[in-house]
Amino acid sequence: MEGVLGIVFVFLVLLPFGLGFVCLYRAVNPYAHSRRGAVREVLAGLGWFLVFGLLVELALLSIGAAPQTARRAECISNLKQIMLGMHNYHDVYGCFPPAYTVDKAGRPLHSWRTLLLHVMEPRALPPLRMDESYDSPHNWAMFDLMERGDGRWPSVASTFRCPSDYENRNDTNYVMILGPRTISNGTNSVCSKDITDGIRFTIAVVETYGLGIRWYEPRDLRADEITFRINDSEYFGISSRHPGGAQVGLADGSVRFLADDIDPRSVEAMTTINGGKP
Repeated sequence: MEGVLGIVFVFLVLLPFGLGFVCLYRAVNPYAHSRRGAVREVLAGLGWFLVFGLLVELALLSIGAAPQTARRAECISNLKQIMLGMHNYHDVYGCFPPAYTVDKAGRPLHSWRTLLLHVMEPRALPPLRMDESYDSPHNWAMFDLMERGDGRWPSVASTFRCPSDYENRNDTNYVMILGPRTISNGTNSVCSKDITDGIRFTIAVVETYGLGIRWYEPRDLRADEITFRINDSEYFGISSRHPGGAQVGLADGSVRFLADDIDPRSVEAMTTINGGKP
């Protein structure tokens, strides 16, 4: 629909130029002064005008799609870095990271995204206190330095953010889906051997937007609070600013684009590690 409207817009803009071209052509063409010649030349001129307008529209559509393609490629790169970090974490600790860590009272301390930084960007980390909450005065100050891109600790927020989302640049677009059979239910950690549905078919991280989650905040999506419909207009869930679908990171480290029309039951099956569903 947008392409059709774009073509109509281009024709309306170029119509005066097309008619002017036809009139000028008739004025200088000696064969265009007869009635038959005039009709033939007008039709030929309008035909060339339509072809020219179509070529202009296709060029404009191509130019407009290029930035979106580049942003989607950067989003894929972010997710691949995240999944590489999850596998590096698995190599070090023998399991994927939990969704968040907790203190002795069970209160969330740090997000899996912060945990990944210790294997992804160890030299880009200020001295965080992992035994304190992410929003303790000390940690809050350290995260503020990272958000502002302090010279000693460059900002890592862009790794956890899709470039197609133009809202708060310190919010994250990549979250886990928490549930009893997902990659994490909160504090539990899952190993590769626990994923009996196959790591190639199991979702570890999904793309979303509009949740207002800081990249270091221990908060994600809960499986019992979403519909598993991609880009559901009525509920928060798996979603993106990319046209036609959203991207997810699979437990084997690959990235897959899920179209808007994929069966939600299939998406739900992909989020479980041992659901026994293909």
